[in-house]
Amino acid sequence: MENKLRSVNFKQFEDKFGNLIKEYEIIKYCKHSNGKWVEDMRFNSSRNYYIIDNNLYHRINDSLFLCNMDFNSCICGACYQIGKIIENNKKIIENKILFTEVCKLDNQLLMLSLYKQSYSDNTSFYSLRDKYNNSKLEYGSNNIEDLITQIEKEILLKEQYIKEQNETLTEHFKKIYNWKINIFNRLQDIKIKY
Repeated sequence: MENKLRSVNFKQFEDKFGNLIKEYEIIKYCKHSNGKWVEDMRFNSSRNYYIIDNNLYHRINDSLFLCNMDFNSCICGACYQIGKIIENNKKIIENKILFTEVCKLDNQLLMLSLYKQSYSDNTSFYSLRDKYNNSKLEYGSNNIEDLITQIEKEILLKEQYIKEQNETLTEHFKKIYNWKINIFNRLQDIKIKY
C-alpha cells in the first residue's frame, strides 16, 4: 500500500456543482505515555480527508497522505477512525452566469461576469469574476445589493479622479469608467429580476 498518492483528481469526490459526494466524521486518537489511546478530537472530513479503498488519506496541496488507522502500530502517536456519514443539507444546486460585461482597451481586455450560485435551502451567492474566474473579496455576497454598493463606490472614486484630472484624462480611463457604469446598470436590472 502506498503512503502517498500524488496528483490526485479531486473532482472524482465532487458532483457536477462541486459539492462533496460523501463527507465523514473523523475521530483522532492520541497515544498517552502510558500506552493508552485517548480520543483527541472529532471533525468533519470536508476537503481535507478522503477515503479510498477503506483507507483514510489527508490532503496536502494536490497529494494525499495515508493516515494511521492501526491502533497496534508502535511507531505512531496518532490514530484515526472513520465515523458516521455527515449529511450536508445545504448543497449547490445551480451555477449560472447572469451577465458578462467587457471593456476593450488598447492591448488589454477587461471582463467581469456576474455569477449566481443557488443552494438547496433557497439562498444564493453572487460574485463578480474576471476572465480568469478570480473574484475580489468585496465582489462576492449573498445580497446583490452589496455588489451594487461596491461598484457604486468605485464609480464615485473614478468620478472624483475625473474631476481632479480635467483635460489630462486618458481615453483608457474613460473606457474603464463607462465599463463600471454598465456593470452598475446591469446589476440594478438583475436586482429587479431576483
